[in-house]
Amino acid sequence: MRHGMRVVGSGPGAQSARRTARSRWPLWAACLGVGAVAVVGTIATRPNDGDPRQPELGALHDPGPELRLPIPPRASPLVTWTGREIVVFGGRDPVVGLPRRPRDDGAAHAPSARRWRPITAPGFAPALLRPSGVWLGSALVVVGQPCDDQSGPDDDTEHCEPGGLAVGVYEPERDRWRIVQPPPTPAVEVGGNVVGQRDGAAVVAVGGDELWLLDPVTEHWSPVPRAPVTDRFCADHENIIAIGVQPRPASRDQDPSASPSDDTPQAGPASEPPTHLWSATLPAGSDDWTPPAPIPTAPVCAEGTAYIPAPTPLRLDPVDNTLVPLPPPPIALGTAPVVTTADDRVVFWPDDRSAVSFTPSTQQWRITEHENGRRPDVAIWIGEEQFLLVNEEAPGYTAHLRLETLPTVGS
Repeated sequence: MRHGMRVVGSGPGAQSARRTARSRWPLWAACLGVGAVAVVGTIATRPNDGDPRQPELGALHDPGPELRLPIPPRASPLVTWTGREIVVFGGRDPVVGLPRRPRDDGAAHAPSARRWRPITAPGFAPALLRPSGVWLGSALVVVGQPCDDQSGPDDDTEHCEPGGLAVGVYEPERDRWRIVQPPPTPAVEVGGNVVGQRDGAAVVAVGGDELWLLDPVTEHWSPVPRAPVTDRFCADHENIIAIGVQPRPASRDQDPSASPSDDTPQAGPASEPPTHLWSATLPAGSDDWTPPAPIPTAPVCAEGTAYIPAPTPLRLDPVDNTLVPLPPPPIALGTAPVVTTADDRVVFWPDDRSAVSFTPSTQQWRITEHENGRRPDVAIWIGEEQFLLVNEEAPGYTAHLRLETLPTVGS
């Protein structure tokens, strides 16, 4: 039984032993994804011969450092990269004005052609409040809560009817949606979200503590063994990580009044400070979760690994659920940097000027400054040293996407 998380070495031997099991992790999106953005909307084009109008959908245009969205302003859309296009879908009307209804439209941008195109509306009825999704190579799986939102701009919570869970699969090559039946569990009444992928299937958290795999081709759902902690989830191509504040009993079928089993984590001595967060992992090729172990603070996820950036950077090894120390970075990473991956590197965006990359194979850090001088709220690697940077603006104001090249990061 493990009462605490051990910190293991990070030298070449330890790295080599785990490299085959290391894969890629997405950004946390409410630990929840790949790509929820606080506010994204239209940006008026610079006047051109006295004409400040938006470019037409599908029209060639020069976005300069910005990608001006040719769709109405909205909050919390899904933004993802398919390998060919940036897809922006859904979201909600911004806080200014009434009502704040969810949107069921979107657009896709091909950087190679600098061209926007509209995407077919999926026909969710009603639209999804906070869509989450994951790209699976040929299709985008989207999950959200159907919501006819009538709340005002000063309301703290949304009033959603009918609620529950809705699932769709979008195929960009055909510009086609398929509405998929939710998994066969009563927990769908509570809703859910996409947390990543595993073995080519979308990993969907349902009802707060259930995990299901959706095959986007067959539309078949498979249950994932219940995790020992269930507050947050994150998944990469093979591994799944679970974070929680309290490990649950080894089996829900056990009598809650019964004595804990030897597999249930126990509290430490009375002199030890209380542990607030625990982690457990489901490694690739395994149906068994690692025993939950305490972690000092909530990690940030990038494809391949979960990181605890401060005060001393640590990597969470998904094979045995241990913390591996990293070499000292060139600058402080802060407690909650934006994190993404770039090929074999992980990139941290700790402040408004800096992008810092770490290459696990060489154990080296690199740092560069980005021209626009503002830390992105979401950063998505699209290849050839380019990132899609998404900035959040104050409620009711427009925002924009940027394509930016950082040639010295990790080079």
